[in-house]
Amino acid sequence: MGTCGSKKRSKAVVQEHRLSSLFGEKPLLSLPELEQYYSNVHILVLPKVRTLYQEVVSRRTEGVQELSLQFTPLGEVQAVPLARVIVFYPDLRTLRLWKTKLGAGGMRAIAEALPKLEMLESLGLEDNGLGDEGMISLAEGIRPLSRLKELFLQINTISDTGLRTLISGLIDKASITTLNFSENRLTVNSLSVLLEACGATLKLLDLAQNSLGPEGAKLLSDWLPRLNRLEKLRIGGNGLGDEAERELMTVAGRVQVLL
Repeated sequence: MGTCGSKKRSKAVVQEHRLSSLFGEKPLLSLPELEQYYSNVHILVLPKVRTLYQEVVSRRTEGVQELSLQFTPLGEVQAVPLARVIVFYPDLRTLRLWKTKLGAGGMRAIAEALPKLEMLESLGLEDNGLGDEGMISLAEGIRPLSRLKELFLQINTISDTGLRTLISGLIDKASITTLNFSENRLTVNSLSVLLEACGATLKLLDLAQNSLGPEGAKLLSDWLPRLNRLEKLRIGGNGLGDEAERELMTVAGRVQVLL
């Protein structure tokens, strides 16, 4: 039984190495290059990603505004062919990659393509194990996106270090209205940096299930009167304490605070 399992794991490693070698790292810039590339690797590309290539080579991407690949097991390897094809969707507004096993390596591949998606407004990267390392690539990828409104990063083991890194890609981005950082590892130490960078434009901020503590609630109480556009704040599961929660609700005003 153990031998059989070892053989399966070895086969998987060999297959992944083969895919990595074939997919390569060199970015493709032209449609003829993409067609040649796809003709070489199409059998190895996941079905959902293969469909995108077929749309591109048959010139059917104009007007496509949303791509959803939730639960597609991309991993670091399959993220490369996906990154190469999504840049041929010029009208893309929404890209959903929830639970696709990207990890930091897959995020690196996708981030290289993001600057080409000039119309992108919503990016969903929930539950991908991106960690702080993934935030380095993501910050670079979103920096040029002047239309980005929504960024979903819940369940990604992001700490204060990762958030501060990401902020470098969000600073002065007047378009951002929705940020979801729920179920990560954030503390009060990065909260003021986030609010200073994005607070003026935010309408929805989700910080539930982190580690902000009473100090985080106090800081939010100080900030809420200045967050003129904020409509909803999710903050439960942070160990705020009863007194801090009461103070937060007192100053909330028109903001819907979900504890």
